[in-house]
Amino acid sequence: MTGVVGPDGTEWIPTIVALDRVPGLSGWTLRSWIRREQVRSQRVGRQVWVAWGDVLEVEAAAHMVGWRRGRRAQPAGGVGQTADQIAQLGAAGHVRPDQC
Repeated sequence: MTGVVGPDGTEWIPTIVALDRVPGLSGWTLRSWIRREQVRSQRVGRQVWVAWGDVLEVEAAAHMVGWRRGRRAQPAGGVGQTADQIAQLGAAGHVRPDQC
């Protein structure tokens, strides 16, 4: 059994299953989302179960803004661009100076 559906239609799965279902998702990231209440969780015995829909939502939101995972995680927007390219974007009104 990999998950159960609650009375409200929410699919609940153990955290280990969520980590298996989302490639590249670390346990640290998932615990962070739980602590920040972005992902609902319930403790069942010695396991923590999470709302699968919440995990998908937060992962999709992180992916859409270009967030990269890792020790020095950062938005991917300015990565790989030269200072001149970033300045040109700022001059064109695409990027505010405080975002560089």
